[in-house]
Amino acid sequence: MMDARPLPHYFSPDHEAYRAGLRDLVEREIAPFVNEWDEAETFPRGLYRKFAELGAPGIGYDEDLKEHP
Repeated sequence: MMDARPLPHYFSPDHEAYRAGLRDLVEREIAPFVNEWDEAETFPRGLYRKFAELGAPGIGYDEDLKEHP
């Protein structure tokens, strides 16, 4: 999948590589399964680690939801 929008001049090659890595992860590991997870009301927690390995910021969640899958 190509991003047809031109990148702003302030994105460095590192920014572009980061964006490409995130896009690739989403296309491979999320997009094909998102409907299945939605219907099952679940999300594979292992993806948090994969995002972290790419340097994505942590995602906060409500502590009251800790017991839910």
